[in-house]
Amino acid sequence: MKRQRKIVFAALPVVLIVSCTCSLLPFGPSLPESRRLGDMTIHYPEEWHAERQESVLVVSPEEIGELYDLQPQPLFIVVFGLQDEWVSEVYEDAGGLLDEIADEITAESLGIRETVEGTGANWKRASAEGTFDLFDMSVVGWLAVTIRLEEFAFVLAAAPESEWQEYENIFDAMLERIEFD
Repeated sequence: MKRQRKIVFAALPVVLIVSCTCSLLPFGPSLPESRRLGDMTIHYPEEWHAERQESVLVVSPEEIGELYDLQPQPLFIVVFGLQDEWVSEVYEDAGGLLDEIADEITAESLGIRETVEGTGANWKRASAEGTFDLFDMSVVGWLAVTIRLEEFAFVLAAAPESEWQEYENIFDAMLERIEFD
């Protein structure tokens, strides 16, 4: 019994040091860079590339060519828009808009749906895979949509299937960190 007590008391300082040290460590990927799109700020990793064209922002770890002729590569695409009568009348919630966008970009299958709490907005997100209009090859990823006041935004995070696991947690963090004014 005395031996067990000594072990517990000896281990206690180690547990405290480890727990205090871990609580000081940042969790998740570092996203020090940012770009504005509408009234949103999108954060992304250092040394990644970002291209904006009107209401579309594309972010990738690789060079981005023409926005409408993208190479099969990891991409985080954000589209921002103001709600018009069509959006507000047709889509009562983000789930309906999510389905419509999936049809528009020809996502071959939508999977698990969830709500993601972000900075200033909740997103309706669904896993997706297919040969979206943007790519010549099969990709995996997810689509996310939010409808706020008089605006909406959607995000497509996708990568070739062989690269998805490398970028999934970065894309998740980028979605959660999108800020709205």
